[in-house]
Amino acid sequence: HCYSFAKYKRVLAIAPYALKLSSTNEQKYKVSYYKGLALDAMFDFWPASQAFEKAANLAGITPKQALQARFNQIESQYSNKLYISALANAEKYSVFKSKPSALHFHILLKGFEAARELNKREKALELARKMVKISPPDSAWHYRGRIMELQTLCQMKKYDQGKKLIKKTNVKKLPEPMRSEFFTWSGFCNEKCKDFK
Repeated sequence: HCYSFAKYKRVLAIAPYALKLSSTNEQKYKVSYYKGLALDAMFDFWPASQAFEKAANLAGITPKQALQARFNQIESQYSNKLYISALANAEKYSVFKSKPSALHFHILLKGFEAARELNKREKALELARKMVKISPPDSAWHYRGRIMELQTLCQMKKYDQGKKLIKKTNVKKLPEPMRSEFFTWSGFCNEKCKDFK
């Protein structure tokens, strides 16, 4: 742990010099991105989110690089309990023109978690349903969205809607690590509906 702490300190000490020596935006991106990672590792989340934002705003980097920096920015905001900013950015950067990537799904998931922290259940439900809609059927992301949706419906006491969701979910296709979570929420929903079948 001491070695890691010293390593992150060195990264932060070198970053300003590396930035001055950077001749391309690609190099500047790497400096800002690694600076953000070092700050994150040291639990200095606010400066970390600023470093990732700076990296994402550089011209000439790839869309994937920009999205990766945005995801890290959102994670840093969430870790710093800046849930409103994390949610706003998650909504903004989970929009896509082509096939969604794993990064889009991670951003949606972080937005969902921020919405829950803010007790914005309608917004959480909206993000969960978006994940279900855009993810390939039978993918782990699709079923993660289903579980998020069921959980939110239960928290909103919309147990009838939860029961409908349970019935249309093919439990056999649920990835095994997610089954216990799904069954827990299903049991809770059925108990509230007094349906023990």
